Amino acid sequence: MQNPTSSWTATVRDLYDTSDIHHLRSHNLLSSQLVEIINSSAFLRNSVSSDEDGTMRWSWSTDGQYSTSVAYKKMVHTGVITPCHKMLWKIKSPAKVRTFIWLLVLDRLLTQRNLLVRGWPAMPSCVLCNQQQVEDCCHLFLTCSFTSGIWSLIGLQFNLALRIDLATPLRFWQLNRKRLPSDKRQLWDSIWAATCWTVWKHRCKVIFDGEQTMQHRILLDVELQIINWRAMRLVTAAC
Repeated sequence: MQNPTSSWTATVRDLYDTSDIHHLRSHNLLSSQLVEIINSSAFLRNSVSSDEDGTMRWSWSTDGQYSTSVAYKKMVHTGVITPCHKMLWKIKSPAKVRTFIWLLVLDRLLTQRNLLVRGWPAMPSCVLCNQQQVEDCCHLFLTCSFTSGIWSLIGLQFNLALRIDLATPLRFWQLNRKRLPSDKRQLWDSIWAATCWTVWKHRCKVIFDGEQTMQHRILLDVELQIINWRAMRLVTAAC
């Protein structure tokens, strides 16, 4: 790396060595933003080690060579990955729905609360129940009176005794799954994913298209999705 206005040259190793960062900054080789990124990059310092002869090694590969696939896995799975999280990706549903569920569990959906965190304008109340409460994932998919009514209808329609008084959408899925017979769990996985997906789409239509809130319309949409997923052989009939 070389700055056109300077004859001083920096190597990648210099960038890794945080003791030289201010020296690089003094030569205008790094912007203040990049200095801040490097200073806070625990990922970089944990991924590279140095042998006695100064050779840089990639710590997460047995041969010391850089691997894109390993780096991707480490960057994506920076937290604790439990069997529960792995099960989410095995839910019998289209890929876009599984991706949506993953974002829901990680609280990365653009709910009104997450919009506020990003400094964007947001509505002060839930558009589904009209309560003066900033919408977040727990409220939208579980504690909202409109959504809890949908879960009650889902339980009646599919003959499922669901517990709704749970803390998070993830716990709602987990604990109700444990209470079901093993031959109904795969179907419950898909029902839960389809219902959350349909509630989200309905919520967006209410906001952007002015659609009226209708619980029975959502119930019908969930049933149709389960039928379509069965036709695609994504869901095994169990009830």
